[in-house]
Amino acid sequence: NHGVLQADHWRYRPYEKIQVCSAQTLESRDNFPDVSLLIIDECHVQRKQIIQFIKDRPDMKVIGLTATPFTNGLGDTYTNVVGAKPTGDLIEDKWLTPLKIYIAKEIDMTGAKKVAGEWSQAEASKRGMQITGNIVEEWIRKTNEIFGGPRKTIVFCSGVEHGADLAAQFAAEGYNFVSVSYRDDDQFKRDVIEDFARPDTEIHGLIATDILTKGF
Repeated sequence: NHGVLQADHWRYRPYEKIQVCSAQTLESRDNFPDVSLLIIDECHVQRKQIIQFIKDRPDMKVIGLTATPFTNGLGDTYTNVVGAKPTGDLIEDKWLTPLKIYIAKEIDMTGAKKVAGEWSQAEASKRGMQITGNIVEEWIRKTNEIFGGPRKTIVFCSGVEHGADLAAQFAAEGYNFVSVSYRDDDQFKRDVIEDFARPDTEIHGLIATDILTKGF
């Protein structure tokens, strides 16, 4: 039995001993209930207020869950690392699906600007758009070769403009790819994802910019 700490949620049950809440909810409540055990998902996203919440409660036990346990700074909050099974073992035990990786065409990033050690998003988006045609052509060829036709596909792009360009290129070849990004209305995103999830959907693919990155 558990509750969800969100006022309009159907499972709002503040009397339950187990509560699920967002980081924002935890941060916004001055008088948060006494917690003996805190479990943080995606703990490598180190929010200052959450870290302070932990430090202010030295008797509270904390478990952080992450697929990137060696993120800088985690050692300042957590004392031990407990390793799960390696990916290969999880695939062998059929918890994960083995990946098949095909490369359409590598983006030429020669001389591209970097910000904090990573490619500039604007630069990556601009150069990604230069090979959009190759991506679409390769997707058509590979889906027919491997599956005998189109299959539901998720595309991650480097920026909103890149996503729009990809959608237009797919449309020109007769395929319905819908671009969704952090700029879109939440209801629109929900509707598109629900449509995509249906077995009889007319959407061939989702093109995502800065969303669908955790847990999807």
